[in-house]
Amino acid sequence: MTAGPVDRPVPARVRPAHVDWVASRLSARDRDIVEIVNRLRVVSSTQLSRLFFADLRAGRSRTTARTRALRRLVAWRVLCPLERRTGGHGGGSGAQCYALDSTGQRQAEDAGGRVRRPGAPGQRTLRHILGVSELYVSLVELGRTAGFTVAAFEAEPGCWWPNGLGGRLKPDAYALLACGTVRDHWWLEHDQAEPH
Repeated sequence: MTAGPVDRPVPARVRPAHVDWVASRLSARDRDIVEIVNRLRVVSSTQLSRLFFADLRAGRSRTTARTRALRRLVAWRVLCPLERRTGGHGGGSGAQCYALDSTGQRQAEDAGGRVRRPGAPGQRTLRHILGVSELYVSLVELGRTAGFTVAAFEAEPGCWWPNGLGGRLKPDAYALLACGTVRDHWWLEHDQAEPH
């Protein structure tokens, strides 16, 4: 057992009592984080900050709130930090990436969602998954200023669509954007071709 920023030790193996204990302590924001990480598979700490901590004053208070929340969710085995970090433009130390850990997967199941259990992705796959996550985050941010909402967003394979010929269209993501009574459906492709 390991101790984290919780008032009881976290078991090495997650049992129902721990899942119930965590469920009674998750905030609404924590539950939203679980839902988004499950939907997108892997999300960076920077993307989580832009989605869930943007309403806080930029700077130290935002960073401190994000760091505390993510450490707590990792300590409770809701989120699992991936060993690989992503570099930003021009390299650098990069952002920590997260997937759901055992407790987070159980929380997602209990909420009635289809649980995404990613293995450890290779660097190219990780860049692609994070690129699709960035599409979602950018749409949410644009919607905040342009007055629309992201009513639905699915990454692959949840976004795959029957083509009417017995096969499937396999875009990288599907987005439903809503503004009043107008609804726009988008199938998105994230191109990560490297320049020559």
